Amino acid sequence: MLLNSIKNKTKGWVAYLIVIALSIPFALFGINQYFIDNPYDDVVFTVDGHEISRSEFMEKFSLERAALQEELGSEYNQEIENQTINRVINVMINGILLDKFAEKLKFATTKKELQD
Repeated sequence: MLLNSIKNKTKGWVAYLIVIALSIPFALFGINQYFIDNPYDDVVFTVDGHEISRSEFMEKFSLERAALQEELGSEYNQEIENQTINRVINVMINGILLDKFAEKLKFATTKKELQD
């Protein structure tokens, strides 16, 4: 109903001019984000030369937090969130260090081992 009302009242070249004038800034600023570095994706921490970005950390943290919130419900609180942050950071650090250690020892997994 509302959309039909807008459609009926917006006829003519003036309406098209307004739509185009409003679309250009959105298109330019939206496209611009693909060509510049994301200022919100800065490095949170570095482990042995490997940088962890804010988005990489937040992705892992968000998954962990969502699982805990679903499991605990109303019992989820700030203390649990702080513990979750620390646990996610430790898991990420340990993962990086284990990968580096495996590289140093030249450990490798074959496709056959993955299939078994």
